[in-house]
Amino acid sequence: MKRIIFLCHQNSCRSQISEAIVNHYYNERLAAKSAGINPSEVNPYAIKVLKEWKIDTKNLYSKHMEEFKGQYFDYIITLCDELKGQCPVYLGNGKKIHWDIKDPADFKGTEEEKIEIFRKTRDKLKKRIDKLIIEMN
Repeated sequence: MKRIIFLCHQNSCRSQISEAIVNHYYNERLAAKSAGINPSEVNPYAIKVLKEWKIDTKNLYSKHMEEFKGQYFDYIITLCDELKGQCPVYLGNGKKIHWDIKDPADFKGTEEEKIEIFRKTRDKLKKRIDKLIIEMN
């Protein structure tokens, strides 16, 4: 089974959504984790849009990259420009990929507009993950 880690600054939205999608839809082929350089807490909008797809969120929590020191990952995917090109060497020599995905938590607007931005981010991440799975074959 291949291992994948998604990294972003706070490990609150994009990386959490990605981890949950992989572990829900591709758990027979991949084991996903997520982490950040400045972990905070899982964004409630991220939880909401995952639950809309009936994806289990009970094991999601923000993690620091140091938690995975010494572990090997086949794929190391950064999701924010703060980490672009800065994948920690201690996460192994796996394939390093950067996806330029804007942080939905930065969006300012009404509650409905915010949830819509999180839905669009979730959908974009699912498409990128699906494409990655195809490329892995």
